Amino acid sequence: MAVKEPLAPFRPLSKFLCIKAVIFCSFWQSLLVAALLQWGFFSPSPSLVHAQNGQGRESGLASSQGGAQGFGGSRAESVKFHDFLICVEMLGFAIAHSYSFSYRDFADPVARHNKPMVSNLQKVLDVHEVWRDAHATFCSAPDVRDVPL
Repeated sequence: MAVKEPLAPFRPLSKFLCIKAVIFCSFWQSLLVAALLQWGFFSPSPSLVHAQNGQGRESGLASSQGGAQGFGGSRAESVKFHDFLICVEMLGFAIAHSYSFSYRDFADPVARHNKPMVSNLQKVLDVHEVWRDAHATFCSAPDVRDVPL
């Protein structure tokens, strides 16, 4: 392959697999949760059953959130379970992404960046280059502009 050697230091396969794993796991997990809902794995929560009977203050809250009308307790529980699983999965995927999409791929191993924080902050807040680029773009004649492509 023509790009295998030039891209090898950037580990494109691990980046590709991390993104695909998020999509793959989320999709199949949603199908699994839907199947569990269909098989009756999730039962209505006691507060929604209490609200559907019209007792207590929760009846207005449940119906305003769709608990008693069209969004039954078992479906609500399955959505909560699916959201919880996504949160747990994303912790693992975040760790995998921190290794796959590391800043070390782009850092210069020879250059040392031990400058004081004040110096780095001053360089970040310096708008001289932005001013120079804006001046060259808007105030120069079109044939004089040196625009890199």
